[in-house]
This record gives sequence, C-alpha cells and structure tokens, in this order.
Amino acid sequence: MVKLGYVLNDNDVREIKEAVSSVEKSTAGEIAVVISGRSSRYVTVELIYSILSAYVFAFLYHFLFSRTGIMGLFISSFIGILFCFALMSFNRIKRLFLSRDMMSKKVHDRAFLGFYKHGIYKTRHKTGIIIYISLMERMVVVIGDEG
Repeated sequence: MVKLGYVLNDNDVREIKEAVSSVEKSTAGEIAVVISGRSSRYVTVELIYSILSAYVFAFLYHFLFSRTGIMGLFISSFIGILFCFALMSFNRIKRLFLSRDMMSKKVHDRAFLGFYKHGIYKTRHKTGIIIYISLMERMVVVIGDEG
C-alpha cells in the first residue's frame, strides 16, 4: 500500500471515490482505482548501473592515485556500487536510466496483475474496469473486461 499523503489528501481521495461511485451509477461498469508508488523496483537496471559504477570508480582510483593495489581497486569498486545503489533509491534519478518501453511494460504487467489480484474479472456481467496509476513511471493504464 502506498502512503498517498504527499500526493493525495483526504479531500482528493473522497473526490475520487465520489467520481467512481457516480460513474458506476450511470453505467454497468464496476471500477477499481489502484494507485501504486512504482510498478517495479527495476533491480536489473540497478545491478547493471552499479556494476558500471564500480568500473568507473576503480578507473578513477587507478588514474587519480596512480596505484594498482588490489585492495584499493576493491574498495573503490565497492564504494562505486554503494554510491549507485544510493542514487537509485531516488525515483527521479532512477527514471533517467529507464527506457519508456521498459516502464510501460512494467506498468501494464502490474495493471494486469492488479486486475486479477483484486478480482475485477469476477464481476457479474464482466464489466470490471481497473484504473491503474503508477506514480514513479507517471503512467495510467485502464483495463476493462470484455463486458
């Protein structure tokens, strides 16, 4: 569950509920709104850039200090990995390293997962609709059942 206090206040949540309720009264659709902080941790991206960061820090250590000691290279590589993981904890920075296609795929995957996880496909007339909002990726996906 995402803490939405920094994005939505109580009034915003109430307005969303009222809007969904209003639409549900005038249509056969049963709507669920899911708001997620992010659709994936993107661990692969974190690992790839951490490894590259380790090489960069080792390279800098070697040329700045003109030393080739294995311990210095190991420590500088380790610092590079920690530095990159620390940077990747900020969503704004992580977004710089993610392709639009990768984010879109993850958001769509999570939306479909939410569609089934929340049982939206089990509506009486197959009129379930999920509005999936992913904050980090800044994407919205709407999935409707066949009804």
